[in-house]
Amino acid sequence: MRRASAGAAADRQIVYRCGVAREAVFAFSAFLLFGTAPYQCKSDDPAMAREDTPADALWTLCGRFALDGNDRAARETLDELIDRYPSSRLAVRAQDERKREHPCASVAAEVSARRARDSASAAASRSAGGDAKP
Repeated sequence: MRRASAGAAADRQIVYRCGVAREAVFAFSAFLLFGTAPYQCKSDDPAMAREDTPADALWTLCGRFALDGNDRAARETLDELIDRYPSSRLAVRAQDERKREHPCASVAAEVSARRARDSASAAASRSAGGDAKP
């Protein structure tokens, strides 16, 4: 009978050790997951931005309206940006653009340059990957 209880005790020790090991692996994994996550601190430098803000989206939309020659929609978009996001970094620029005869003309140039840059990088990545389409 002693042998059975000694075997049971050994089994419990193994289970306990596996449980401790499992907890240690979980803790280490959590540390790696959260320890390597990128920090997303606020920055006024647009080059450091990781994602667009709603004001950025309205600014780009204004540029697209200007590219299409729709000055009325561009002005309304600028008004929306100024009203909804007055403390954004683009609010002052939006107020200056709003005063011009053709608002968002400079934004349209930025949008056009961004489109050209994006399509050039997409073409380069397709040709580098061998997925170039005729």
